[in-house]
Amino acid sequence: MGDQCRGVRILATPCESGATMLKGNVPELAYERRRALEHAHILLGDETFAAECSFGQAFTLEKAALEALKDATVEQAMSTSDGPLTRRQHEVAVLMPAE
Repeated sequence: MGDQCRGVRILATPCESGATMLKGNVPELAYERRRALEHAHILLGDETFAAECSFGQAFTLEKAALEALKDATVEQAMSTSDGPLTRRQHEVAVLMPAE
C-alpha cells in the first residue's frame, strides 16, 4: 500500500512452519514475494533495504501480521489488491468489526 519500508520488514520475516505450509499450497507466493522485494530494493536503495530486512528478520509471524495490518482498513486492502478474495468475500470482510 505504498510503504516500501514496512513491506520489506514484513516480507523479511523468517518463515515458520505455517508460512512454509502456505508456500507449498500457493507456489506463486514465493514468486510474488521475490518480485515485491526486488521492486522495493530498487526504490529504497541498498542501505535502507538492508536495514529494513534486518529489522524484519527479528519479527515473529504474529508481529509481521500486526505490522501488515497497522493503519490498514478493509477498504484500503480492497482498493490496492488483486488478491484471492471474491467480491462476496470482500463484502463480508467489510462487515466484520475492526478490533
